[in-house]
Amino acid sequence: MKKIILLLLLGLSINKSFAQSRVTDSLTLLLQKEKTDSNKIKTLLNLAYVYNVSKPDICIQLAIEALDIARRINYQKGVASSLGMIGVGYTYLGNYAKAMEFLLQSLKVYERLRDSAGISKAYNLIGCVYKDQGNSRQALNYLLSANSLQPGRSDIMANISETYRDMKMIDSARIYTHQALNAAYPANKPRIMGWMFLEMASVHADAGENDLALTYFRKSIPLTLKVDDYLALCKEYIGIAKVFDKTRQMDSAFFYTKKALFFAQQKNFLQMVQSTGTYLSALYKQKHNTDSALLFMEVAKAANDSLFSQQNLNQFQSLAFDEKLRQQEIAAAELKDKKKRGHNLQYAAISLGLLTFIILFLLLSHSVI
Repeated sequence: MKKIILLLLLGLSINKSFAQSRVTDSLTLLLQKEKTDSNKIKTLLNLAYVYNVSKPDICIQLAIEALDIARRINYQKGVASSLGMIGVGYTYLGNYAKAMEFLLQSLKVYERLRDSAGISKAYNLIGCVYKDQGNSRQALNYLLSANSLQPGRSDIMANISETYRDMKMIDSARIYTHQALNAAYPANKPRIMGWMFLEMASVHADAGENDLALTYFRKSIPLTLKVDDYLALCKEYIGIAKVFDKTRQMDSAFFYTKKALFFAQQKNFLQMVQSTGTYLSALYKQKHNTDSALLFMEVAKAANDSLFSQQNLNQFQSLAFDEKLRQQEIAAAELKDKKKRGHNLQYAAISLGLLTFIILFLLLSHSVI
């Protein structure tokens, strides 16, 4: 029976991956057809956004390509957006130092442009980095600043809600979650709505409102499946499992924890594998099933070891990305020097022409006299 369930889940994930593939294929085709550089930048960043949850390394590569084009045509807003997307990719990789480096660069460009919407966007992303690192106070400072510059953004308000939840301030979290959900409804985008329902479910779960939590978790699942946001899906399943654990419905708690672990392993979300494996081990300890508890603790430990190896790989990959950016900067500097030399030659030619004209004029004038 367990094998059948796993096969059904695998089949479901394959069907959903075809939907995601259609999105990436259409964006890739659009990229090939784009004639203007500014549209290429926009399409590259849209494609990077699709990949940022599932394949953040590809997200970074696409954003670097967009950054190269933006710098070559001196499109500063494109430069800022590309730097921000690189920061997002590093955030999902768990390399928060590199993420902060690029997000601060993005912020500086937006500040030079005096682009309040862009500054708000950068503040929001910087706040998320602090939130993920557990620095809730600093996260809240940036997120509230982002909200004051661009009120009504559902993603900003959802991030504020999550930060308040981390700080155990459930009433404040509830206020911002309701505002975020109301702001998200008109756009009706599956990825955003799935996230909003997930945050609403988490608020209700933290408040002990278990029935409402389950309702919103179940609303969120089909939306996140629709856009292949498997990280959110894992959070939904583990959230449901914890609600069932609290209500002592242990069979359901085991079932949903295993579903979360399955997708976390399939998508190589090592931190999620680690936390879910640890939780599943704890559930088996409650049942006094020592063998299974030990087995899933080993799963968690293996994920932790792989996470350490992955971090080393990310650092190596980070160096490769840095070198690519350095080469772009060298190429941009050479292009700038080439243009400068071209302008200097033009000025020299103009000066020589003027000097020749003056000399001829004086000679001709002398001849006439």
